[in-house]
Formats: sequence, C-alpha cells, structure tokens
Amino acid sequence: MKLTVRRTQERVIKVTTLPVELDSVDFPEFKGKTEKAFLEYLSNNFKEIINDDSYYEHPVHLLVEGPNQVYYDSSTLQYTGSLESGEIDEANQENGWFNTNKQIKLEIK
Repeated sequence: MKLTVRRTQERVIKVTTLPVELDSVDFPEFKGKTEKAFLEYLSNNFKEIINDDSYYEHPVHLLVEGPNQVYYDSSTLQYTGSLESGEIDEANQENGWFNTNKQIKLEIK
C-alpha cells in the first residue's frame, strides 16, 4: 500500500511587543478616566489610530511595528498534532495544500 502522508502540528505561540508608554492626553478623542477605559478606547479605535497621519510621530506605532518577542511556545512543552493521509492539492492553501482522507491524533510529551 502506498500512501501520501503528512504530519501536522498544533501549537500556541504568544508574542509581545516591548512596553510603550502612552499618555491619554495625546488622544484628544478619549474622554474616559480609567486604565480600562483607555485600553478599550485604543482597542476600539486601533484601525483609525494606525491610519492617522501622525501615526509614526507617536510611540503608538511601536505597538504594531516595534520589535517583538515570543514569550510562550507550547511546542517546547509537548508535541500535539496528527498524521494524515490524503492527496496533495496545490490550489488548497486553506488546508495546507492537502486534502485529508484519514487522520490520527499524535501527541508526544
């Protein structure tokens, strides 16, 4: 029996930017008074903030384009994934260029 087989891996990677000090005074549209309100404002308006003409003049751009580092990678603790048989499908990027027929879970701790 000949099979086309691949191995997949599921992993969680957490990445952080370097901390950036922001002053709510620099955001005239912000009317709140608490840290939570300021974070919500940033989150709700992120698209507008990064498209603003003064974006690169403000440290907020470092939250998007600044250096970042991985602080957690689940693959260092265990391997979780599967062995799959199927056919190569170069047009199917969504499934990793592969049409899976059978799948067996694979875990290594």
